[in-house]
Amino acid sequence: MKKSKFTLTLFTLMSFIIGVIIFYTLSGRSNPIEIGIIGLIVLLGVIQLYNSYKNQKKIENGLTISDELSESLKHRSGYITFKYSFYVWLLYLYLEIFGIHLEVYQIVGSGVILTSFLFLIIKKYYETKLNEK
Repeated sequence: MKKSKFTLTLFTLMSFIIGVIIFYTLSGRSNPIEIGIIGLIVLLGVIQLYNSYKNQKKIENGLTISDELSESLKHRSGYITFKYSFYVWLLYLYLEIFGIHLEVYQIVGSGVILTSFLFLIIKKYYETKLNEK
C-alpha cells in the first residue's frame, strides 16, 4: 500500500511537470528566468518527496525522525542561510544596476526559491560534515 502511494505521488508529480512544460511550450513563453524558477520549484519538490520517503523509512525501522543533533543542524543551517540570503538579494540589486531589468515577480519568486535551495545545500553540507544521515 505504501509503495502504491509513493508511485501515485511520483506519477502525479511527473504529470504536473509534463503539463507545465507543454503549457510553456504552447503559450510561447520562453523567458529563461521563468523556466528556471519552475525548474527550481520542481527540483525542490523532488527533494522534499525524497526526504519524506526517507523519513517514512526511518519510522518503519523504529528510528526517531528528529533528535537534538538534527534540531541543532536545522537551526544552524537556518542561521547560515539567513546570513547568505542577503547575498542573493544583493545579486538582484547588482543585476538591476548593470542594466538587467527583471520583473518584480521574477525577483521575489526566484529570491525565495534560491533561499530555500540554499538552505537545503547548507543543511546537506552540515549533515555530511557531522555524519548525520
